[in-house]
Amino acid sequence: MESKDRQISFICPNFSSHYRPGELILPLVFYVEYGKSLPSKVRLHVESSHVWSGTVVDGGKKIKGLEGMMTFYGIRPYSLVLLDYDGGVNFRVQLYSPYATELMYFNYEHCPSSDLLYNKIELAMFSSVFTYNTIDNFSGVYHLVIENKHLVGAKMLPVLSSYACHQLSLDESCKTLKLGFEKYFWNISVDFKNGYLYFGDGWIDFLDALCVMAGDSLSFCKSDENFKYIVCVFHGNLVSKEVNIGVSVGLRSYARFFKMITESSLKSGEIEVPRVFICNYGDELSNTLNVNLGGGISTQFKYCPGSSRIYESDDENSEEDELFSFKVVLKASHVEKKSRGVYIAKNLWPIYKHWGKRTSITLSFGAE
Repeated sequence: MESKDRQISFICPNFSSHYRPGELILPLVFYVEYGKSLPSKVRLHVESSHVWSGTVVDGGKKIKGLEGMMTFYGIRPYSLVLLDYDGGVNFRVQLYSPYATELMYFNYEHCPSSDLLYNKIELAMFSSVFTYNTIDNFSGVYHLVIENKHLVGAKMLPVLSSYACHQLSLDESCKTLKLGFEKYFWNISVDFKNGYLYFGDGWIDFLDALCVMAGDSLSFCKSDENFKYIVCVFHGNLVSKEVNIGVSVGLRSYARFFKMITESSLKSGEIEVPRVFICNYGDELSNTLNVNLGGGISTQFKYCPGSSRIYESDDENSEEDELFSFKVVLKASHVEKKSRGVYIAKNLWPIYKHWGKRTSITLSFGAE
């Protein structure tokens, strides 16, 4: 292997079934090709300039002896560990939270031990958080900030406004909501009155199971079942904990987030920036972003603050880039029966939810 001419980058599997305190599992494609050439002792250089020593075991399948590193940075199931290897004994390390935002490395000196045992509900919640932030795009249809009035005061608590109910397609026929993730869902009794949807039995049990407190927030994602929503939990300390990510690492002055490219994002040509990253840096992002794709390749993308979207810019039509356009192939089911309007695909909701009375809309018609 040509250690100086070629750098290999990869993500260590760190899901619930792979997570072991003090160990990093190397992906199959890496250890099959390079495992036998790895020295028994390696050094992991984290962006904070800290260096951690590890031992390669099982024919290059694992690096062990990293309890100190994993404790120091609070690495847990579904944390993202990205390694760059250019040969020899050295790996460069980037660490991302399950919220797909790079850690503020110097802010993790007092993390709880990484060898804590996580129960099945916690692991499922981490998985939901990871999927929502790292893989999904525009799946959240409503974001609820938890206040004290949502937690105490009466048997039935006013939680969702009429606007929120409209966003979530809830009507008075709903008597029970299902909230949760993966195979864990809680049945919550609800009642419409005084312009609010009141939550009753099951609501506090749901919040307690997820350790949700005032100041935390929940993102609701629709499922394939009516009145059933997949929930992603954002704890209130996320912004204060990860603010100025990457600024104080010494070697650079920019922050990073991680996003997987999926088939749907390739088709749409856009991705959603993770929420925690936007909370910290949204105000600093310009409408045009230079994106480094690696290998010396870079391109320009447009950033839409209202919907946290990044989409590819067309330099040859810079004036048109100031406007957003999209194409919809209409079917009979899309057209209102009285022919007074059309329905727009739900995956475009992050765009048109910000339309208002002064939004200018131009429709162009053409045959396929």
